Amino acid sequence: MATRWRTGGIGSGSRCPDGERAAPPETCKGEQDYEMLLAARKNPDDEDSEALLEEFGAGFDPEWFDRAVSNGRLARPS
Repeated sequence: MATRWRTGGIGSGSRCPDGERAAPPETCKGEQDYEMLLAARKNPDDEDSEALLEEFGAGFDPEWFDRAVSNGRLARPS
């Protein structure tokens, strides 16, 4: 994910002026989970891929980016 952030810290008026690609789903616990999800999306008919997509979210699109959604997440207190 390539994103540029304005400084100020989350919840303190920070905003995302630009970016690309989606953040990993919250169900991904680390880089390895995310890499496995990306591999599963390339071969969704594989039995193991089906299970991963069900666990991590079949509707996840790693190319999706919405600046308004990103800014909404930054505005929420953590």
